[in-house]
Formats: sequence, C-alpha cells, structure tokens
Amino acid sequence: MPTLTARDLAETALLEHLITGTLDDRDRTTNLAVTVLNSAGTCACCSESVGWTALAVADHILAALTDALTGDRHHIVCTFEDGDDVLAAPLHLARVCGALAASAEDTVRFLLTLAAGVCQGRSGLTVRSSKVGAVDEVRAWSLGHGAITPLNRAQTFAAYCTDAATGEPIPPQPDTEYCDAFPLS
Repeated sequence: MPTLTARDLAETALLEHLITGTLDDRDRTTNLAVTVLNSAGTCACCSESVGWTALAVADHILAALTDALTGDRHHIVCTFEDGDDVLAAPLHLARVCGALAASAEDTVRFLLTLAAGVCQGRSGLTVRSSKVGAVDEVRAWSLGHGAITPLNRAQTFAAYCTDAATGEPIPPQPDTEYCDAFPLS
C-alpha cells in the first residue's frame, strides 16, 4: 500500500469537502487556511504552486517534530494570525505501538493551518509533552520569513501564558516546565 503524503491527505480532504459541502463557515480555521493556500499563487522562478509548496514544508516540519518528540502524549497547537483574527488548530498525538499517531482529520486541519502560516509568515507552534510520572514540558517555535525559529524558555513561557486573542496574561499551569525548543530542520 502506498504511503500517503500531506498533499494526498489535503487533496482528498478538500475534494471530500467540495463534494459533500461539509466545509462550512463553522470551521473558520480550515476555511481561512484553504483560502490562503489557494490564493498564494505560483512561484515566479519555478511556476510551482506556493500553497502546495507550503503544504510540503508544513509536512516536513510536522515530520521533524514528531521524530524528535519523546514521551507518550503530545498536544500541538498551530496558531495563525490573519488580520485581527487568531486561529488555532490543535493536534493530539499519542504513542501507539511505538509510533506517534493522530486522527487524519485533525492532521489535515493542522497541516493546512501550518501551511497557511508558512505562506503568510505569521504563525507559531506550541507543544505540550506529557510523560507518566513527570511534569509536562512545553516548547514553542515561531514561523516567519520562511523559517521556523525555536523559542527559548522565557519566550516559550510568554507565548504559552498569553491569551492569543486578547494578549492578556494567562496564569502558568501547575506541574509544567517551560523549556527551550530544539531546532527543526
């Protein structure tokens, strides 16, 4: 059986949404991400779709992240700014038979949102990792200007303990360590 790529999953999901009409206004994150990717145009140098290229980059980022994560459970959130709106796509990963797994629908939504962030350059990732018998660890990255930048523990704390919609501080959560993020390449 062939391995499905992020593009395969996204094309399938978009086709299903178009056929069934299930992509509606209630899912603003997916709607916005699809709009951004579809309107990104083509590269002036190579004529490739900027949106599909961004989706490939998002797939690479997620693969690098999941390869580097240890532990049994991870809650990843991609946030994406569009004007005054801050949209978020969560992805819950759990280790099953030694590998991290997530629902296909959540993975597609997450990858589309991350790809839109890659296109627009106003996006971030936070990861909360849980291990049995240990405190949770939180790491964060920012995306901008075609690069993903790991945040240090102070920047991670500031990103995780700030309400994305209002900019107001949020109290730190108990049993949580804010850590330096590692490079993703």
